[in-house]
This record gives sequence, C-alpha cells and structure tokens, in this order.
Amino acid sequence: LSSDDEFVVVSVLGGLKELRRPDALGPAITALESKSEVIRVGAVGVIGWLQDETALPALIASASDEDPTVRRTAVSALGFCKNEHTEKALINALLDENWQVREASAETLAKCGSTASAPPLTSALDDDYWQVRLKATRSIGKLGITAAADKIGAIMLETQIPNLRKECAAGLGELAVPGTEKYLENYTNDGDPDVRKNVRWALQRIADNQV
Repeated sequence: LSSDDEFVVVSVLGGLKELRRPDALGPAITALESKSEVIRVGAVGVIGWLQDETALPALIASASDEDPTVRRTAVSALGFCKNEHTEKALINALLDENWQVREASAETLAKCGSTASAPPLTSALDDDYWQVRLKATRSIGKLGITAAADKIGAIMLETQIPNLRKECAAGLGELAVPGTEKYLENYTNDGDPDVRKNVRWALQRIADNQV
C-alpha cells in the first residue's frame, strides 16, 4: 500500500477485502490517512468487511470524513457493532449535510440502534428527501418505536411515492399499534400491488395484536 499509484492501492485494498485476512486491518487503517478519497473509501470497505471491533474508533472517525462518500461508506460499515459509541456516531450522521449519508445512517440504525435513537429517527421522518424518510420508517418499525406510528401514518396519507407508501404500511405493520388502521384502510385498493400486499399484512398484524 506504499505505492503512489491510486489505482494500484485501490486494487490492493479490493484484494485484501476479498481475502478477509485479519492482518489486512493495520494496512487498511493506515490507508485512511491517504489524501485520496477513493483510497479512503477502499480502506473503510476493508475495515467494515473484517468487522473487527478494535477498528471501531477508525470507522467512527471516518464517519466524519470531509468526503461524503467516505462518510456514507463508514456509516454503513458501522452496522456490525452495537454499542453507545456507534449509535452516537450514527445519530450524528442523521444530521449530515449530505442526504445519502443521512439515508445510510437511518438504515444502519435498524441494526445497532436503541431507544436512544428514537427521537432522532422520528425527526428524520421530516427529512426533505423521501429516501431518508423511507429508511427512517423502516428502522422505526424494526426497532419498535411505537410513538412514531401516527407520524408514519401521516406520511402515508401525504406521499405520492409508492415505495414510501409501501414502507409506511410495512412500518405500521411492524409497530401494530391499535388505531392506525385508519391510515391503512385508505390504501386497500392502492394502484401498486406491493402497497396493497403490505397494507393487508399490516391490517392483519394490528388485528392479531388486539386479540
């Protein structure tokens, strides 16, 4: 990894990632000091693939890198470890100026979030980008943040985006909060078959939860 050729270094990092050798961790962490964002992205990829908790400080630091692609890659890589430091880094990333970083953070929090991530994930439902709102909805459902159910229902009523409606239905089904049927019943005949499927499933989940 001492080569000055960016292509060579990136190729080596790609090879190390495929080999998944523990001794690749040190060189990958060193590569995070490169001035090349492409090399830093490759290094983060190796570290994330190895899933070694000793590298968490390096990954968390990379979640604040000056380059948005490095930040997004680091945020996604943090999903293998659930602890307060990881969760704090992901919560901070929900406020990133780059929407793709926010999206990655909202998605990764489903893997390593806790009740501490409930308020920021709920706030992410107001994000300007529907992709971020979609991933926040998914994570809220998986984490069982029932207090956000009505907000998800409101999004479902407002959005014209089928993928987001589908995710809202899935989220409401995961939460299974009685009373949220009022949001779902509007879409039993939705033009998108995936939305209809999720609506039926969600209504059944809510009904079962009241037995």
